[in-house]
Amino acid sequence: MQVFRPDVASITEFVAEMRRLREASGLTIREIEQLSQDRGEFLARSTLSSTLNRTTLPRESVVVSLVRVCGGTDDDVAAWLANRSRLANPVSGQGQSPVPEPKDTAGRGDREWRRRIWAAAALVPVCIAGTAVAAALSMGQAPKNDDAPGRGPLPSTARPGTAHPSADPPRPEKGPLDNGRYRIHTADGRCLREKPGKRQGASTGHYFYATSCANGASSVIVRRWSDGTYKIMFDGNEEHDEPKRCLGVVNAGINDGASVSIQYCGQHALPEAEQFRVEPSERYAHAYTLRASHLARFAATQDLCIGSPRGDTTKWANLFQLECEDEPGKSFTFQKVT
Repeated sequence: MQVFRPDVASITEFVAEMRRLREASGLTIREIEQLSQDRGEFLARSTLSSTLNRTTLPRESVVVSLVRVCGGTDDDVAAWLANRSRLANPVSGQGQSPVPEPKDTAGRGDREWRRRIWAAAALVPVCIAGTAVAAALSMGQAPKNDDAPGRGPLPSTARPGTAHPSADPPRPEKGPLDNGRYRIHTADGRCLREKPGKRQGASTGHYFYATSCANGASSVIVRRWSDGTYKIMFDGNEEHDEPKRCLGVVNAGINDGASVSIQYCGQHALPEAEQFRVEPSERYAHAYTLRASHLARFAATQDLCIGSPRGDTTKWANLFQLECEDEPGKSFTFQKVT
């Protein structure tokens, strides 16, 4: 299929051209999602659907993925991005006002709002405790300090790896991970396992998949670095004196849908692409999210996490770098191997 190249003067027209491109391809949104995944640059159907039904400027990564899946060449991609750039940075006095990259108001905005609510809520017990302390001191009594230092953990009825029953659950009680050997599970009970394979846009190698625990879970080594980030490492072949390997983002990609692979430690494009911020999940008890630390180096505007695509129930679900959302495929529990 020959892909047409847009030349429009408004964001509304540009989005309409994207819809026309999708319709001309004859592909469904679900088929586009699958084809983009096969290419190693995952474009979630939820992301594409919301993009085609909004009037804000689409993200560059969405435009690139759609044009490529619809058969566009590198020149076609460049033409689409050039038109997008003109809309994002119009000449002074002409066209529209500059438009910032759109944010996921249904995702990150909600999470930010929840963080603010929890921050405000956290002040309530502090204020109450302060009043109690003052009263105790005035009576010559020492205040109780059952949970010192800091605020004790909130009670939770959720089982590890399951969604908390409330809409806005407390954060998990567990703190930073200790160094050691672990097996990793998704919050919905799948196991992460290393497996050889090949993805378009990436070399043949080993990748990390979410799969049924009947297939087993890989034993990995978790190491914490002085800056608070972690490496997830895999044993090499001792018989061949093979060095350890590390999980990392292919080509240090900063886009939604970048592939994640297992290579010899230090072989990824940047050292930071092999280091992850391991942070407690906001929704799943005892679970964590993984964010590659190289994103901070490029001041990436998107909040991206490691995980399997939403709704991917295939036997071997690939892990990608995807937009962070409170989903079980992007939250992980770490089971210590003794």
